[in-house]
Amino acid sequence: MKEVTKMPTDFDRTLFFDNISYLIKKYDLKIGEIENSAGVSTGYISRASKDEKSKPGVEFVMKIAELLQINVDTLLRADLTNATPTEKYLMSFLGKLNSDTVADSLNWIREPKVELNRIQADEYGDTGHPLFKLRTYDAPNDYDGSIEEVTQVVFASHNFDYQTGIHKDCYSLRMKNGTLLHLMNIFKVYSSISDPDTFAIEIWMTPPKAEAQFLCDNKGEVTISSLIDGLYTTVSENMRHPKIDKNLQYVIDAFMQNDLEDDPPVFDEDDIPF
Repeated sequence: MKEVTKMPTDFDRTLFFDNISYLIKKYDLKIGEIENSAGVSTGYISRASKDEKSKPGVEFVMKIAELLQINVDTLLRADLTNATPTEKYLMSFLGKLNSDTVADSLNWIREPKVELNRIQADEYGDTGHPLFKLRTYDAPNDYDGSIEEVTQVVFASHNFDYQTGIHKDCYSLRMKNGTLLHLMNIFKVYSSISDPDTFAIEIWMTPPKAEAQFLCDNKGEVTISSLIDGLYTTVSENMRHPKIDKNLQYVIDAFMQNDLEDDPPVFDEDDIPF
């Protein structure tokens, strides 16, 4: 569960309490029991939802999110009442990615902007990255703006197609059965940086031995957009903190318990002669 230290400046009181009411009805819960478990008086949710000056405290937000089994960001920002089933599914997925990242339980890999913008293809046309391909397409000439055919490595994004550049560091995550999730922070080349439509964050997934598939971005539905923005910020901040390999953590844990003895050797069955 993501810990919040203060309420967001863009806190939407109506949205927050509408989401609480929606989840209570969805799970057929008793509002009085939820209020009691959250440490507030009976009728608090109803009163606070009608009081325009009311702003719940951080502790209440954290507790109610825990009781309703939902990510804090989703509870605060998602319009659960009007979302489609697919949008709700994506919200849950993005919320779990965010909370698991905060809990330091995901092994994100940073892909530096500089390295991605320098990817080249080998003699067989392989780039070594599932999102980057050697393509031939028409592009403006850097000198006079005339259109010419070029062949180069490019990430053909959902929003900008071949006119895609890497704006900031990107991140990848290995998931079940080797499927990769890509968090791509991109921009449209040959566009003005003052144009908000120049930039985007896209999420792609690449199953093993299959082409990459676009999942969602921060240019569409408002709730999902805010969750993607929040996820990118969370991952970026998380990557600034030290990481410990699981094998090293095992050794450190043993040391902390005064265990300095070597583990007994483990033999592979193929090594046993009988």
